[in-house]
Amino acid sequence: MIAGAGDRAMLAAGRHVQAMCPVGTIAGVRASTDRSGTFPPLAADVWVEDALPLASIAGIEGRVVVVHGHTDGSLVVVSGDVAFVGDTFRGAIVGGGAETHFYVCDLEDNRRDVARLLDELAPGATTFFTGHFGPVAREDVAAHFAR
Repeated sequence: MIAGAGDRAMLAAGRHVQAMCPVGTIAGVRASTDRSGTFPPLAADVWVEDALPLASIAGIEGRVVVVHGHTDGSLVVVSGDVAFVGDTFRGAIVGGGAETHFYVCDLEDNRRDVARLLDELAPGATTFFTGHFGPVAREDVAAHFAR
């Protein structure tokens, strides 16, 4: 298993240990349930602290990059013209498009993360696979986050 080093305490505890800041009505309704969720504690085989080439661990071109935000160890995987962005943002529940994730404590920081993703980390990505809903086209991400 590969995980961001910033999530070491959460994964070892088997529960969310960082702040969860609901964005919008759906997250507000779900917040107490989501905060109380647990899972079996675990440790990663590989802890990612900075950019990590995928070829060294999976034999494919691309890289894994830490993009703090949703959690301190949130990761993005970029390979070719796709990016797996986890919970950096989400797809729209109805229709297409990108949306701000359900839980974001610093909206400006999230916008900077998305700008960095579009401009530096995945400038050639045309499709973004999210942790919720999606996939999302690059133009929809740029439109939602005003890039």
